[in-house]
Amino acid sequence: MRTFWKRWRISIGSGFESLITRVENHEALVAEAIREAQSAAARAKVKLAHVRQDGERLRTRIEKLDTDEADWERRAQAQGNENRERALECLHRRNCARRELDHLRGELARHEQTERSLAADIGKLDEHVAGLRRRKNTLAARDFRARALAAASPEEGALLGGVDEVFERWELKLAETEIVGGADSADSFEDTFMAEEEKAGLEAELDELLQQHPPDKAE
Repeated sequence: MRTFWKRWRISIGSGFESLITRVENHEALVAEAIREAQSAAARAKVKLAHVRQDGERLRTRIEKLDTDEADWERRAQAQGNENRERALECLHRRNCARRELDHLRGELARHEQTERSLAADIGKLDEHVAGLRRRKNTLAARDFRARALAAASPEEGALLGGVDEVFERWELKLAETEIVGGADSADSFEDTFMAEEEKAGLEAELDELLQQHPPDKAE
């Protein structure tokens, strides 16, 4: 296991150094590290699956030997009074099963310890990858906020000032266009009515004036 993690750390380090020489982007660098960590975790999980399969085969063999040991002992007892030679052979096979059984039980204990250690290491690696993701998202958000705030810095003042000036020119141009358009689009039909109404009003005032002060008739 230590050799595996050592190789993984060396792989991560060499991959980082190679990437840094090509890309100057923190988020890209972290994303690459996360991908490599995920790949290492995937390889470790494949190894764990194989280890578990080996463990199942060991357990199956142990169960078979346990049954064989009991069966050969029972057969030796049954043959003891009838055929001593057969009984001795049954005991010999029982003892062979027992020795292999003891050996495999010890191997299974070591195997299960390796399985538990590998599973624990994979759990830690998964937690590490999740932590990297959270930290990447947090720093990416901070980076975005910092870039947004930097827009108000003195270095960006000229740029923002230029944008404000463009808005002002745009607004002024629209106002001029609206004024010109309003003058050109005067309603001549309405103007005709207004002129006629004004004339009618003036005529009414003139008639009223003439009634109050009729002109002298020429004799």
